[in-house]
Amino acid sequence: MSGHKRRRETPPEGRIRHPFAHPHLSPTETDPLPRREPEIAMGSFSSTEVNAGQPMNTPEAQNMTPAAEDLNFESSAPTLGTIDNPISLDDESEYAHEGLPPVSRDPPPPYVSSDGQPSIGSSSSSAHVSFHSAVSSIANEEGQDDFLLAVRLQEEEAQQHRTATVEDADYALAQLIQNQYDEEQEFTNRDEDVAMAFQDEEEQRRLRESRPEERTCAICSEELHPLEFPAKPPTSECTHKVNTCSHCLEKWVAADLEGRGWQHVSCPECRRPFSHADMKRAANDDTFERYDKLSARAVVGDIQNFHWCVAAGCGSGQVHEGDENGENPIFDCGQCGHRQCVKHKVAWHENETCDEYDYRISGNRQRDQENQASEETAARTTQICPNQRCKSRIEKRSGCDHMTCE
Repeated sequence: MSGHKRRRETPPEGRIRHPFAHPHLSPTETDPLPRREPEIAMGSFSSTEVNAGQPMNTPEAQNMTPAAEDLNFESSAPTLGTIDNPISLDDESEYAHEGLPPVSRDPPPPYVSSDGQPSIGSSSSSAHVSFHSAVSSIANEEGQDDFLLAVRLQEEEAQQHRTATVEDADYALAQLIQNQYDEEQEFTNRDEDVAMAFQDEEEQRRLRESRPEERTCAICSEELHPLEFPAKPPTSECTHKVNTCSHCLEKWVAADLEGRGWQHVSCPECRRPFSHADMKRAANDDTFERYDKLSARAVVGDIQNFHWCVAAGCGSGQVHEGDENGENPIFDCGQCGHRQCVKHKVAWHENETCDEYDYRISGNRQRDQENQASEETAARTTQICPNQRCKSRIEKRSGCDHMTCE
């Protein structure tokens, strides 16, 4: 058996068109939805078209009633559907699963009315209405499925539209909040700039109004602003007015430290000595660091048995229990590990005692070595006078061996 599949057409303008509508029934009788008048071929009549609503017992109707042989069916199997998409009923089993009665291939018999007159229009209408009623329920179910699918698609589209609308609203709200924050920040920055500008202008005005007379430095002899001078005198013991600028005072204490020593740094005007606090206030960082080291060395140098390391670049010191008489003279620096002699203040003299070191560096050793060399030379080149009272060394220069000691 060959099956014929029906092709479903999309109804125009959202309306569902029944595929098996009867040509002589109005849309409201078969389809609850408004639709266009379907075009269905149920065979063609060769005579004049029969009006189903006209009584069949009239002479006009009797003249219009054709004989059975005048009915011309163009196909042995009637077709249902539209002209563009007819549906063949050759295969009766195709509609068996849809609950439709089998369709006869023979032409429908003429219908006889109660008065004995055949009525073709009434017979055809009755047969087609029964067939259409069976098919209409299935078509309505399919139409309802299509309608529900369309409604569901519309709901999904509406939900997507609502979601997009909410997202757009959230983004617009966030953008609005960001814009408001940027505007407030801009106003805040603008207010700060205005306040800073006003403050600078006010300070300049106060300086112009309270500008004092310039003063002369006692060292460089330049006319300078009062702010170029120290706020206090150079030392805590000074009673005079400050007449040395800060720059000249800084150079003065540095030169005094190098030339006269840390304990002799004094005021350039009254020559009063600087204390540790005065030096820290007047000197720069490098000068004060050197002053601090020198003063510290002088203080700890007075401690008994305190010794400074003699290694270059160390500058450390410590107390060593030893003396200059040879008792434990070796000093090991705890900072750099340098070994030195506390008696001679030099690196430790390896393989020599302090006395041997003194003998070597004093010059007596060298003189003894020279005397010994001279005696050895005289012994090789001279002889001792035979006179026991003389014992002098004599040297023969020339002549015979006879010699007279003078």
